[in-house]
Amino acid sequence: MPFSFSRGSAPFPSGSGLPARAGRNPRTGKPVAVPQRRRPLFKAGKELRKAV
Repeated sequence: MPFSFSRGSAPFPSGSGLPARAGRNPRTGKPVAVPQRRRPLFKAGKELRKAV
């Protein structure tokens, strides 16, 4: 039986931040500044844990 994601079954709390870093443009090879961003975390809810 497939599990449908209902409201409240799996919240996405804000996780740790990824720091700013230096990246590279693959086409030109020039360095590019990649800004800081947030990484979402997945926390399984009671219903999902019970279904699995």
